[in-house]
Amino acid sequence: DPNDRAALLVLAAVEPQLGRPAQGRLAGARAFAVSTTDAEKYEAARLTALAAANEGRFTLAQWWLRRALTVAPTPADEAQTTADARGVRNLNPWSSNVELSFAPSGNVNGGAEQGVYGVPGSVFVEIIPPDEQALSGWAGTLDMNVRYRLAASETFQTTVSARAFGRGILLSDGAKSFLQEEGSSAVAGDYASALLEFGIQFDSLASLGTYGLGANLGQAWEGSDFSYTYLRLDGSRQFPLSENVSAAFFASLEQRWDEDDDVSDFRRSIRTNLNYQQENGNVLTLSLNAERVDGPSKTDTTRSQTAQIGYSLAKPIGPAQVQLSIGLLSKDYPELLFSLYTDDTRSDLRYFGSVNLFFSEFDYAGFAPTVTLSASHTQSNHDRYDGEAISINFGFRSTF
Repeated sequence: DPNDRAALLVLAAVEPQLGRPAQGRLAGARAFAVSTTDAEKYEAARLTALAAANEGRFTLAQWWLRRALTVAPTPADEAQTTADARGVRNLNPWSSNVELSFAPSGNVNGGAEQGVYGVPGSVFVEIIPPDEQALSGWAGTLDMNVRYRLAASETFQTTVSARAFGRGILLSDGAKSFLQEEGSSAVAGDYASALLEFGIQFDSLASLGTYGLGANLGQAWEGSDFSYTYLRLDGSRQFPLSENVSAAFFASLEQRWDEDDDVSDFRRSIRTNLNYQQENGNVLTLSLNAERVDGPSKTDTTRSQTAQIGYSLAKPIGPAQVQLSIGLLSKDYPELLFSLYTDDTRSDLRYFGSVNLFFSEFDYAGFAPTVTLSASHTQSNHDRYDGEAISINFGFRSTF
């Protein structure tokens, strides 16, 4: 009887022990389909996940555990299923991460705040095209990562990965009207961007801490046009300094090629992190970063330094886990003169901060909402590049 739920549950539990996990998984899926209450569905979903794990189909097992989470009868059942999902994740050579977010913004295109600026050192003015001025609207991002563990032991692992990133824009009615009135043909798609990347990563234990080496090859698009190809090499070293303090160093080299396959930007960056875990579990992080970019044009050649302080609270405030950060970015364009009438080159200073809230208790199928409040203020020696931005970003993140 294909509708005998009790018999299906017996098969789902027994078939894997008899060496037939696939039959057990199919019986469990059928039992889930004929279940009528959350408690019945929870029981069937967990048996199906166990059969899938015995079959070696760990990704499918994780999917069934997520289904079990949606119908878990009690908080204890939910906690047990979450712990089981973490265990299956560690066994699975495949891992994936999806981040989805959307946010309103008064400047979705990073444009100038005004339409006319004085040229430093002269009596002339610079007219900013309407499509390069600040436009309001919504920005949405989708970032998907998939990894596969090629080889692993107790001391090392090698993984390959693929990443797809996309950023889409919805212009507000006011922005659309402004562009139309100014005679601009720009549309929201002109401000979209996308990236596709493939990589390989090697991580290993050292006598103290860990180190990693990686290589990534990718392509990027701006609007509907291909922008550049890049090859990036990464290295990292992480180790403890004491019981509560750890350090990490990262270095990166990236070569870009333009749409004609000509050599373009060459980027070098180094970053160091210091983490201090307090007795109450809170974590204080100090991050310092330096980047040098040598490009084919004066606007592409930059030098930048960033300092950032982060603070993560171990205990939630109300329903939210809280992370705070503040930082300072200094960026120079050593070859970019403002005009023929001055020797000054562009120099920007940006202050920024954010509050990230993660509502892990409001998860569905192991995905919980995030809210990020961020603000920045930029001061430049050319008024055109001054600006302020305040945004609220909504997204979702896996709880395991």
